[in-house]
Amino acid sequence: MKHTSLQGALVWVFYALACIILAVALSFYLFGYWDYGYAFWYHWLSIDEHINTYAAQNTLKPQYHLLTASEHVAMFQQVATAVHNNGVGLEQLHYYTNNNVKIQLFHPAEIRHLQDVATLFSQAKAVALLVLLCWPLLALAVLREGRSTWWQRSLGLSVVFVPLLLWLLVAGPTQVFYQLHEWVFPPENAWFFYWEESHMSAMMKAPYLFGAIAVEITISALLLTPLVHCLGIKFALRLRSLFK
Repeated sequence: MKHTSLQGALVWVFYALACIILAVALSFYLFGYWDYGYAFWYHWLSIDEHINTYAAQNTLKPQYHLLTASEHVAMFQQVATAVHNNGVGLEQLHYYTNNNVKIQLFHPAEIRHLQDVATLFSQAKAVALLVLLCWPLLALAVLREGRSTWWQRSLGLSVVFVPLLLWLLVAGPTQVFYQLHEWVFPPENAWFFYWEESHMSAMMKAPYLFGAIAVEITISALLLTPLVHCLGIKFALRLRSLFK
């Protein structure tokens, strides 16, 4: 029996949100395994030229720009690994100058920010796990309510995407990027660093690299969401048949 009630629409909205969150989490995991495609973006975004221009001006931590492209890529891989491991190892990251002088890659403020990012990742994993546990229950609720109507699906997609799209169109991607940082990270810890004063910002060509990563995660999540949706329904059908 079909239900076109508001309750049915809300159930579909919550299930759609759960599927999107899981698809995004899975996309982060997959791209994180390949260091978010940094080796590709390093050349595509001309990060090598960016480092040669701005890291060369960093007098406190000199000669980072003299490292090879493979060394730059390897350094980012170490950063990504540390961030995914609760920030362990960030303080040990270093490189050597031509005179064999060992230099710590990041200054304390950068390390604090990356530690904040690592904490955020850990919290996001916890949220994704909670959603994963709720996912089959929401799928069961969708089955109980019956097949969703076109207006229920439209409502769900509108609730999820329209506010974000309007915000991006009105404020612009850069302003949205900065505003999210202000909301997410502790106000007492710095998160904005000039390219010529920060190897972290220079190696990531912030915010351009983050924009590229956001695009790849978004495309991947859009492709994975229908799959997660179908798997959830199939899993719920199997559960329902077991308890009949």
